[in-house]
Amino acid sequence: MNPEDKNPSKFYCNFKIHKPHELMTTPPPRPIISGSGSITENIGIFVEKHINDISTHHTSYLQDTPHFLRIIEKINKGPKLPPNAMVVTSDLTGAYQNIPQKDRIDCLHEALEDRTNKEVSSDFITKLMELTQSSNIFEFNSDLWKQLVGVAMGVHPAPSYANIYLARRIDDKVRELGIKYGSGGKSAWLLFKRFLDDLIKIFVGTTKQLHTLFNEMNKIHPTLKFTMNH
Repeated sequence: MNPEDKNPSKFYCNFKIHKPHELMTTPPPRPIISGSGSITENIGIFVEKHINDISTHHTSYLQDTPHFLRIIEKINKGPKLPPNAMVVTSDLTGAYQNIPQKDRIDCLHEALEDRTNKEVSSDFITKLMELTQSSNIFEFNSDLWKQLVGVAMGVHPAPSYANIYLARRIDDKVRELGIKYGSGGKSAWLLFKRFLDDLIKIFVGTTKQLHTLFNEMNKIHPTLKFTMNH
């Protein structure tokens, strides 16, 4: 983890060409700070090794496209969905940039404390993760900058780190809303899965109920907000 012969991270953007935008204008950008070859790269690799597994231990976890297709195949085999069931997709707007630093460190420590194997202490891993975030020095246009807000997207443990936070601070509350708007003690969500900041759900109820639930979803967190299509 010694950062000798390392350089600052590099800032660049990926452009979301699949997102709506006016003809002849630049699509919305996704800001990336690449930790490849950076002073915190090896620390990040170490942290990722110790948090990757716990980042998948939640019921809404969606691994990849084949995993999603297996779920859909099982649904298609029955029982038949009720006539008022609808597919709902949601996106957390700028999730990485809007996860608060202090709370996410506390959240990571909580998750690490739930491990059975604590050969490497939770305090040590948390401190290293905090270092990768608070010392995210990057170069842009020949100047050096430091990221102050949000998760550093280009470091190795960032996806696992964000997954842990969203599972513990967002998913449970969305599931609670499903119970609130369900009937007969059953959840309004027949399906609730999340791949990082993208959610896929099957909702049972009226469109009006769905939009009311959606408005409540956007009250869950002060900075993390949802979009919705159905």
